Amino acid sequence: GDGTATDEAAIDAAIDDVTDDATVDPAASVPLDPDAEARHTEALARFDDAAALFERGDVEGALAEMALVYRLLEGRPDQYVVFYNLGRIYEELHRYDRAIDLYERYLRESPPDGEDRGDVEASLRALERLLGTLVIDVDVPAEVWVGEALVGDAPGEIRIPAGAHTIELRAAGYETHRQEIEIAARTRLEIRATLARLSDVHGISPGFFIASTATALIALGVGIGLGMHAGSLH
Repeated sequence: GDGTATDEAAIDAAIDDVTDDATVDPAASVPLDPDAEARHTEALARFDDAAALFERGDVEGALAEMALVYRLLEGRPDQYVVFYNLGRIYEELHRYDRAIDLYERYLRESPPDGEDRGDVEASLRALERLLGTLVIDVDVPAEVWVGEALVGDAPGEIRIPAGAHTIELRAAGYETHRQEIEIAARTRLEIRATLARLSDVHGISPGFFIASTATALIALGVGIGLGMHAGSLH
């Protein structure tokens, strides 16, 4: 972020768990009061903090607080409200793909007469028009990064915001494939990549060391000879 202490990558991974129907713990080191009422009280306070941060433009700070609100509301029937707010935060971060995931989760879990359903459905329709589909064909399973954000896995299809992006394909044991792309909204762009395997050599080979040493000794001998000759001339 812009000078914030928020680890966006860690929080992003936590929200991945939210959208994957898993238990989220974006702040595992924060001890939670075992009393449900105390947790609810803290969740309300942190919700207000997140709203204040969002209004001040500290979107990443709001993201950190709202992710913890989700954890504090665990097991409560109103936990789904966090998805709507997380969706708004990701929309502000221009992570439209993630916002769509969270809005869809909100619609699945909120009651049919939820007061925000109309707004969420309208937001979904608008955001769908801002995304393009990236179709990635790669020879080994790899993570797909757009800028500093992990957005999915390849091979496969990934929705990303329209515009110019730096795409990275990362896989353990392989060199990172980096590619500049430009994608328009509501279009499909196919890219193919072959990742180069990293060298298995861990250090300088003995043969190289011996050859380098011999070269150095020869150079040293020439230097000594020149030095002696120069000395005699002097």
